[in-house]
Amino acid sequence: RLRAFHFDDIVFSGKDVQIVCYVPDGDTPLNIRWYFHGKEVSHTMGVSTMKLGSRSNILNIESATHGHSGDYTCVASNDAGEDRYSAALTVH
Repeated sequence: RLRAFHFDDIVFSGKDVQIVCYVPDGDTPLNIRWYFHGKEVSHTMGVSTMKLGSRSNILNIESATHGHSGDYTCVASNDAGEDRYSAALTVH
């Protein structure tokens, strides 16, 4: 089961954004992926991800723009199934 996460209420254009998707329970190995508006995030979007240990994955946006506003979903899966959690980012 994923631990809930949220973005800061106020994120200004040009600021960096970083958030962690953490899966405290469940069998490893885990496959943790990030999606933006239903598409897996990529460097071409100005977004990067980094695995942190066996249960976490960091989403990083350098110099956020209005185009980064929207819903981000973390999806964690293993042989037993899948869980997901979404949060909305608003860039001012």
